[in-house]
Amino acid sequence: MDAQALMAQADQAFALGDAQDGVRHLIALRKRDGLTPDLRERTERQLIETGYAQIEQLSGDSSGLDRIFRSDYPERVRVRAGILAAKALFEQDHPVSAFEQLKKVDRRFPHHSERAMAGDVLGQVGLHLIERKGRYSLFFRYRPKGTRALEYLVLHYPLDPRCDDAYYALSQYYESIGELDYALEQTEDLLIYHPSSPYAIAAQARLPYLRLLRLERNDYDRNELTIAAGEIRNWLSRHPGSELEGWVDELARVCATRLVESDLSLARYYERIDSLDGLQWHARRALALALDMQLERQAELARALLAPEERIPDDIRPRPAGNSSAPLDPASRQTP
Repeated sequence: MDAQALMAQADQAFALGDAQDGVRHLIALRKRDGLTPDLRERTERQLIETGYAQIEQLSGDSSGLDRIFRSDYPERVRVRAGILAAKALFEQDHPVSAFEQLKKVDRRFPHHSERAMAGDVLGQVGLHLIERKGRYSLFFRYRPKGTRALEYLVLHYPLDPRCDDAYYALSQYYESIGELDYALEQTEDLLIYHPSSPYAIAAQARLPYLRLLRLERNDYDRNELTIAAGEIRNWLSRHPGSELEGWVDELARVCATRLVESDLSLARYYERIDSLDGLQWHARRALALALDMQLERQAELARALLAPEERIPDDIRPRPAGNSSAPLDPASRQTP
Protein backbone atom coordinates (compact mmCIF):
# COMPACT_ATOMS: atom_id res chain seq x y z
CA MET A 1 0.00 0.00 0.00
CA ASP A 2 1.43 3.37 -0.97
CA ALA A 3 1.86 6.30 1.40
CA GLN A 4 -1.12 8.28 0.16
CA ALA A 5 -3.39 5.26 0.64
CA LEU A 6 -2.15 4.82 4.21
CA MET A 7 -2.83 8.47 4.96
CA ALA A 8 -6.31 8.13 3.47
CA GLN A 9 -7.02 5.14 5.71
CA ALA A 10 -5.77 7.08 8.73
CA ASP A 11 -8.02 10.02 7.87
CA GLN A 12 -10.98 7.68 7.44
CA ALA A 13 -10.35 6.01 10.81
CA PHE A 14 -10.18 9.37 12.59
CA ALA A 15 -13.36 10.50 10.82
CA LEU A 16 -15.14 7.39 12.12
CA GLY A 17 -13.89 8.07 15.66
CA ASP A 18 -11.45 5.16 15.69
CA ALA A 19 -8.37 7.00 16.95
CA GLN A 20 -6.52 3.78 17.76
CA ASP A 21 -6.74 2.54 14.17
CA GLY A 22 -5.88 5.98 12.85
CA VAL A 23 -2.75 6.11 15.00
CA ARG A 24 -1.77 2.64 13.83
CA HIS A 25 -1.87 3.77 10.19
CA LEU A 26 0.04 6.97 10.96
CA ILE A 27 2.78 5.09 12.81
CA ALA A 28 3.12 2.67 9.90
CA LEU A 29 3.34 5.64 7.54
CA ARG A 30 5.92 7.38 9.73
CA LYS A 31 8.25 4.37 9.51
CA ARG A 32 8.29 4.50 5.72
CA ASP A 33 11.30 5.79 3.81
CA GLY A 34 10.97 8.22 0.95
CA LEU A 35 8.01 10.26 2.23
CA THR A 36 7.69 13.73 0.78
CA PRO A 37 8.55 16.50 3.27
CA ASP A 38 4.93 17.68 3.31
CA LEU A 39 3.55 14.22 3.99
CA ARG A 40 6.14 13.50 6.69
CA GLU A 41 5.41 16.82 8.38
CA ARG A 42 1.65 16.18 8.24
CA THR A 43 2.07 12.67 9.66
CA GLU A 44 4.27 13.92 12.51
CA ARG A 45 1.93 16.79 13.35
CA GLN A 46 -1.16 14.59 13.39
CA LEU A 47 0.54 11.99 15.60
CA ILE A 48 1.64 14.67 18.05
CA GLU A 49 -1.83 16.23 18.21
CA THR A 50 -3.47 12.84 18.68
CA GLY A 51 -0.89 11.78 21.27
CA TYR A 52 -1.36 14.94 23.32
CA ALA A 53 -5.13 14.45 23.21
CA GLN A 54 -4.76 10.90 24.51
CA ILE A 55 -2.42 12.07 27.26
CA GLU A 56 -5.03 14.58 28.38
CA GLN A 57 -7.71 11.89 28.44
CA LEU A 58 -5.44 9.62 30.52
CA SER A 59 -4.61 12.28 33.10
CA GLY A 60 -3.73 10.54 36.37
CA ASP A 61 -3.67 7.06 34.80
CA SER A 62 -0.05 5.99 35.33
CA SER A 63 -0.46 2.69 33.47
CA GLY A 64 -2.12 4.25 30.43
CA LEU A 65 0.46 7.03 30.28
CA ASP A 66 3.27 4.51 30.55
CA ARG A 67 1.84 2.62 27.57
CA ILE A 68 2.08 5.77 25.49
CA PHE A 69 5.65 6.28 26.73
CA ARG A 70 6.53 2.78 25.50
CA SER A 71 4.71 3.21 22.17
CA ASP A 72 5.91 4.38 18.74
CA TYR A 73 4.58 7.91 19.08
CA PRO A 74 7.02 10.77 18.34
CA GLU A 75 9.57 11.54 21.04
CA ARG A 76 7.90 14.62 22.47
CA VAL A 77 4.65 12.70 23.04
CA ARG A 78 6.41 9.79 24.69
CA VAL A 79 8.49 12.05 26.91
CA ARG A 80 5.48 13.99 28.15
CA ALA A 81 3.56 10.76 28.77
CA GLY A 82 6.49 9.26 30.67
CA ILE A 83 6.89 12.29 32.92
CA LEU A 84 3.16 12.52 33.60
CA ALA A 85 3.15 8.80 34.40
CA ALA A 86 5.80 9.54 37.04
CA LYS A 87 3.70 12.41 38.38
CA ALA A 88 0.66 10.12 38.58
CA LEU A 89 2.68 7.49 40.45
CA PHE A 90 3.81 10.12 42.93
CA GLU A 91 0.24 11.31 43.46
CA GLN A 92 -0.77 7.68 44.03
CA ASP A 93 1.83 7.49 46.83
CA HIS A 94 4.41 5.53 44.85
CA PRO A 95 7.34 7.99 45.03
CA VAL A 96 10.06 5.38 44.49
CA SER A 97 8.36 4.13 41.32
CA ALA A 98 7.95 7.74 40.22
CA PHE A 99 11.70 8.31 40.55
CA GLU A 100 12.47 5.16 38.59
CA GLN A 101 10.01 6.23 35.87
CA LEU A 102 11.74 9.60 35.50
CA LYS A 103 15.09 7.88 35.12
CA LYS A 104 13.61 5.68 32.38
CA VAL A 105 12.57 8.80 30.48
CA ASP A 106 16.07 10.26 30.76
CA ARG A 107 17.75 7.03 29.73
CA ARG A 108 15.54 6.68 26.66
CA PHE A 109 15.61 10.36 25.68
CA PRO A 110 18.63 11.98 27.37
CA HIS A 111 18.23 15.30 25.53
CA HIS A 112 14.46 15.66 25.72
CA SER A 113 12.74 19.03 25.69
CA GLU A 114 10.51 18.61 28.77
CA ARG A 115 13.27 19.18 31.30
CA ALA A 116 11.36 21.83 33.23
CA MET A 117 8.43 19.47 33.79
CA ALA A 118 10.68 16.52 34.65
CA GLY A 119 12.76 18.59 37.09
CA ASP A 120 9.64 19.85 38.83
CA VAL A 121 8.31 16.32 39.39
CA LEU A 122 11.73 15.01 40.39
CA GLY A 123 12.20 17.81 42.92
CA GLN A 124 8.84 17.06 44.52
CA VAL A 125 9.61 13.34 44.66
CA GLY A 126 13.09 13.77 46.12
CA LEU A 127 12.08 16.30 48.79
CA HIS A 128 9.20 14.05 49.80
CA LEU A 129 11.36 10.93 50.03
CA ILE A 130 14.15 12.52 52.05
CA GLU A 131 11.66 13.52 54.75
CA ARG A 132 9.69 10.27 54.72
CA LYS A 133 10.29 7.79 57.49
CA GLY A 134 9.76 4.08 57.17
CA ARG A 135 10.56 1.45 54.56
CA TYR A 136 9.42 0.23 51.18
CA SER A 137 9.65 -3.34 49.85
CA LEU A 138 10.15 -4.41 53.50
CA PHE A 139 13.89 -3.76 53.61
CA PHE A 140 14.71 -0.40 52.03
CA ARG A 141 14.38 3.00 53.69
CA TYR A 142 12.78 5.96 51.96
CA ARG A 143 15.23 8.63 53.11
CA PRO A 144 18.37 7.21 51.41
CA LYS A 145 16.32 6.88 48.23
CA GLY A 146 15.48 10.55 48.65
CA THR A 147 19.18 11.44 48.72
CA ARG A 148 19.68 9.61 45.44
CA ALA A 149 16.72 11.41 43.88
CA LEU A 150 17.96 14.84 44.99
CA GLU A 151 21.54 14.13 43.97
CA TYR A 152 20.17 13.05 40.59
CA LEU A 153 18.27 16.33 40.41
CA VAL A 154 21.26 18.60 41.09
CA LEU A 155 23.46 16.59 38.72
CA HIS A 156 21.09 16.22 35.75
CA TYR A 157 18.83 19.26 36.28
CA PRO A 158 21.21 21.90 37.73
CA LEU A 159 19.02 24.81 36.61
CA ASP A 160 15.86 23.52 38.26
CA PRO A 161 14.41 26.01 40.78
CA ARG A 162 14.32 23.33 43.49
CA CYS A 163 18.06 22.62 43.42
CA ASP A 164 18.74 24.93 46.36
CA ASP A 165 16.04 23.10 48.34
CA ALA A 166 17.78 19.88 47.36
CA TYR A 167 21.23 21.01 48.49
CA TYR A 168 19.88 22.24 51.83
CA ALA A 169 17.87 19.07 52.46
CA LEU A 170 20.87 16.91 51.54
CA SER A 171 23.08 18.85 53.94
CA GLN A 172 20.62 18.37 56.78
CA TYR A 173 20.21 14.67 56.01
CA TYR A 174 23.93 13.97 55.90
CA GLU A 175 24.38 15.85 59.17
CA SER A 176 21.65 13.71 60.76
CA ILE A 177 23.53 10.50 59.92
CA GLY A 178 26.94 11.84 60.89
CA GLU A 179 28.32 12.21 57.35
CA LEU A 180 29.66 15.68 58.06
CA ASP A 181 32.03 15.92 55.09
CA TYR A 182 29.09 15.36 52.74
CA ALA A 183 26.94 17.80 54.72
CA LEU A 184 29.61 20.47 54.38
CA GLU A 185 30.06 19.75 50.68
CA GLN A 186 26.33 20.15 49.97
CA THR A 187 26.26 23.45 51.87
CA GLU A 188 29.25 24.75 49.93
CA ASP A 189 27.64 23.71 46.63
CA LEU A 190 24.43 25.53 47.55
CA LEU A 191 26.39 28.75 48.09
CA ILE A 192 28.47 28.30 44.93
CA TYR A 193 25.61 27.53 42.56
CA HIS A 194 22.74 29.38 44.25
CA PRO A 195 24.24 32.41 46.04
CA SER A 196 20.93 34.30 45.88
CA SER A 197 18.88 31.45 47.33
CA PRO A 198 16.58 32.12 50.31
CA TYR A 199 18.67 29.44 52.04
CA ALA A 200 21.94 31.33 51.51
CA ILE A 201 22.00 33.17 54.85
CA ALA A 202 21.28 30.00 56.81
CA ALA A 203 23.78 28.05 54.70
CA GLN A 204 26.50 30.62 55.41
CA ALA A 205 25.88 30.08 59.11
CA ARG A 206 25.87 26.31 58.70
CA LEU A 207 29.36 26.26 57.19
CA PRO A 208 31.24 27.12 60.41
CA TYR A 209 28.76 25.10 62.46
CA LEU A 210 29.51 21.98 60.41
CA ARG A 211 33.26 22.64 60.54
CA LEU A 212 33.12 22.75 64.33
CA LEU A 213 30.89 19.71 64.46
CA ARG A 214 33.23 17.51 62.45
CA LEU A 215 36.39 18.62 64.29
CA GLU A 216 36.71 16.15 67.14
CA ARG A 217 39.90 17.52 68.72
CA ASN A 218 40.63 21.20 69.31
CA ASP A 219 44.37 20.63 68.97
CA TYR A 220 44.13 18.55 65.79
CA ASP A 221 43.48 21.16 63.09
CA ARG A 222 43.57 24.74 64.28
CA ASN A 223 43.30 25.88 60.67
CA GLU A 224 39.70 24.61 60.52
CA LEU A 225 38.90 26.49 63.72
CA THR A 226 40.44 29.65 62.26
CA ILE A 227 38.43 29.28 59.04
CA ALA A 228 35.24 28.80 61.07
CA ALA A 229 36.02 31.88 63.17
CA GLY A 230 36.49 33.96 60.01
CA GLU A 231 33.23 32.70 58.52
CA ILE A 232 31.41 33.56 61.74
CA ARG A 233 32.85 37.09 61.80
CA ASN A 234 31.88 37.63 58.17
CA TRP A 235 28.36 36.36 58.79
CA LEU A 236 27.83 38.62 61.81
CA SER A 237 29.10 41.67 59.92
CA ARG A 238 26.87 40.98 56.90
CA HIS A 239 23.63 39.97 58.57
CA PRO A 240 23.02 42.13 61.65
CA GLY A 241 19.50 41.72 62.97
CA SER A 242 18.95 38.34 61.32
CA GLU A 243 16.75 35.91 63.22
CA LEU A 244 19.78 33.60 63.32
CA GLU A 245 22.04 36.22 64.93
CA GLY A 246 21.63 34.87 68.47
CA TRP A 247 22.50 31.35 67.35
CA VAL A 248 25.56 32.57 65.44
CA ASP A 249 26.66 34.66 68.45
CA GLU A 250 26.61 31.50 70.52
CA LEU A 251 28.49 29.70 67.75
CA ALA A 252 31.13 32.44 67.87
CA ARG A 253 31.54 31.84 71.58
CA VAL A 254 31.86 28.09 71.06
CA CYS A 255 34.46 28.62 68.34
CA ALA A 256 36.44 31.07 70.48
CA THR A 257 36.37 28.62 73.39
CA ARG A 258 37.77 25.89 71.19
CA LEU A 259 40.49 28.18 69.84
CA VAL A 260 41.49 29.10 73.39
CA GLU A 261 41.48 25.46 74.45
CA SER A 262 43.62 24.63 71.42
CA ASP A 263 46.24 27.13 72.57
CA LEU A 264 46.00 25.90 76.16
CA SER A 265 46.59 22.34 74.99
CA LEU A 266 49.65 23.40 73.02
CA ALA A 267 50.93 25.50 75.93
CA ARG A 268 50.73 22.46 78.21
CA TYR A 269 52.64 20.45 75.62
CA TYR A 270 55.46 23.00 75.60
CA GLU A 271 55.37 23.06 79.39
CA ARG A 272 55.97 19.30 79.44
CA ILE A 273 59.01 19.57 77.18
CA ASP A 274 60.34 22.64 79.07
CA SER A 275 59.98 25.04 76.13
CA LEU A 276 59.31 28.37 77.80
CA ASP A 277 58.93 30.29 74.53
CA GLY A 278 56.31 27.90 73.23
CA LEU A 279 54.42 27.83 76.51
CA GLN A 280 54.30 31.62 76.80
CA TRP A 281 53.37 32.21 73.15
CA HIS A 282 50.31 29.96 73.26
CA ALA A 283 49.29 30.92 76.80
CA ARG A 284 49.42 34.62 75.90
CA ARG A 285 47.33 34.08 72.77
CA ALA A 286 44.83 32.00 74.74
CA LEU A 287 44.59 34.69 77.41
CA ALA A 288 44.05 37.48 74.88
CA LEU A 289 41.15 35.72 73.15
CA ALA A 290 39.65 34.53 76.44
CA LEU A 291 39.60 38.09 77.77
CA ASP A 292 38.15 39.41 74.50
CA MET A 293 35.32 36.86 74.57
CA GLN A 294 34.85 37.03 78.36
CA LEU A 295 35.71 33.37 78.85
CA GLU A 296 36.58 33.61 82.52
CA ARG A 297 37.44 29.99 83.21
CA GLN A 298 39.73 29.74 80.19
CA ALA A 299 41.36 33.07 81.08
CA GLU A 300 42.22 31.74 84.54
CA LEU A 301 43.69 28.59 83.03
CA ALA A 302 45.86 30.69 80.71
CA ARG A 303 47.06 32.90 83.58
CA ALA A 304 47.97 29.83 85.59
CA LEU A 305 50.33 28.74 82.82
CA LEU A 306 52.13 32.07 82.66
CA ALA A 307 54.86 33.30 84.99
CA PRO A 308 53.50 35.31 87.94
CA GLU A 309 54.65 38.64 86.50
CA GLU A 310 52.78 37.89 83.27
CA ARG A 311 49.38 37.11 84.79
CA ILE A 312 47.94 40.53 84.03
CA PRO A 313 44.12 40.53 84.20
CA ASP A 314 43.34 43.11 81.53
CA ASP A 315 46.12 42.98 78.99
CA ILE A 316 49.17 41.07 77.86
CA ARG A 317 52.55 42.21 79.06
CA PRO A 318 54.39 44.15 76.30
CA ARG A 319 57.56 42.72 74.86
CA PRO A 320 60.88 44.19 75.99
CA ALA A 321 61.90 47.45 74.33
CA GLY A 322 63.88 47.08 71.12
CA ASN A 323 62.00 44.02 69.91
CA SER A 324 58.52 44.99 68.76
CA SER A 325 57.98 42.17 66.29
CA ALA A 326 55.53 39.39 67.06
CA PRO A 327 57.20 36.21 68.29
CA LEU A 328 57.39 33.23 66.02
CA ASP A 329 54.72 30.67 66.76
CA PRO A 330 56.75 27.77 68.16
CA ALA A 331 54.16 25.38 66.72
CA SER A 332 55.27 26.45 63.24
CA ARG A 333 58.86 25.37 63.81
CA GLN A 334 60.00 22.14 62.28
CA THR A 335 61.09 20.83 65.66
CA PRO A 336 58.77 21.65 68.57
